[in-house]
Amino acid sequence: MGEAALKGFYGNQWALLFKAGSGLNWDQLVYLPKQNYDQVESKTLLGRWAYLHE
Repeated sequence: MGEAALKGFYGNQWALLFKAGSGLNWDQLVYLPKQNYDQVESKTLLGRWAYLHE
């Protein structure tokens, strides 16, 4: 996920982000209230959440 994406939360006013990686793995579990995950690359959808692969 790029720096601009983190700052803008893909057009959402807020987002929940959880670090899901370990060591040099930077994976994250993300919730976007607008559910606009189509803009996010390298993801696996998990219900209303997305797992972002580094």
